[in-house]
Amino acid sequence: MAEHAVAAFRALSGVFCIYKPAGRSMTQVVGAIKTNLVKDLNALPCRPVRPRVVFEENSSSPDLPTPTTVPDLADHPLVVGPRYILDDLTVRYVSRLEPDASGVVVMGIGASRGLLAAIAAAQYVRVYHVEGQLGTATQDFRHTGRIVEKTTYRHVTHAKIDKVIAAMQAGHQRYMYQAAEVDMQSQEAYEMAKTGLIRPKNREAGPVIYGMRCIHFNPPDFRLEVHAINEHSDYLVELVHELGLELKASAVSKLVRRIRYGHFTLTHALLRKHWTLQAILDNIDFCRPLVTPDKLLRQRQLVEQQFPAGLTASTNYLLSDFTTSHS
Repeated sequence: MAEHAVAAFRALSGVFCIYKPAGRSMTQVVGAIKTNLVKDLNALPCRPVRPRVVFEENSSSPDLPTPTTVPDLADHPLVVGPRYILDDLTVRYVSRLEPDASGVVVMGIGASRGLLAAIAAAQYVRVYHVEGQLGTATQDFRHTGRIVEKTTYRHVTHAKIDKVIAAMQAGHQRYMYQAAEVDMQSQEAYEMAKTGLIRPKNREAGPVIYGMRCIHFNPPDFRLEVHAINEHSDYLVELVHELGLELKASAVSKLVRRIRYGHFTLTHALLRKHWTLQAILDNIDFCRPLVTPDKLLRQRQLVEQQFPAGLTASTNYLLSDFTTSHS
């Protein structure tokens, strides 16, 4: 339990996990977290007002003034403002979510730059639940967009969705090797496959889907579970649209929710009402076993085995700081 503002501020350093609600941008999320933290820090006992030395004349000894200390009103919070302000906090995140998406977001505060770089370099698989609705097509592929077409969907069944998904996933299985810039029939591809998932060489390679299945079907609504790397919300929304076209119908996205980011799951994520000082401090301790050097650096070694020169110089610099600080 945080009892003093100075100790609490020093403890705000590490990685924590939140559940981002839909309808809010990442800038708004970061602003809300910093506002809550500053409010809670200023509510705790802060350092006292600095003393100021003054000299008072002594009637018994007029030639020798007596030095005394009094509170320096120029340092009083009512004069200079709150002890902690928004600029005192540095909050970052890995893999942003679009405003209309929700789900797990890995955040960092304080001296967490190396940790976040290590998490990003690990290229963890992210898992999403994407809900769609058959029978409608809109301009932006979302259910809130302007409707441009309506189609029938009576011929669509769960089995047909599974068949189309299997074909789409097969295409991404081939694309994995293209994103890694290796020949699918080569020995190099075999050696990469032995180390685990074949990851894209860089973010410019584009989204790669490692698994996709329909986990709920109640016409016209359906829900997909998607495992991917380098994805973004707009791509998943467009994926639902392409699925509708392959089914000889149309479909729009109703919801995009990230349920897992590597080791971080919904169990670790703080809800909006828990974005407070004490809850974030507890969550930093709760997430600490997920960002230990053995986990992050072992994941990095797998990536380096696949791409010996694949990490950028800036990422290597940040990771070297992380390794040094945890050795």
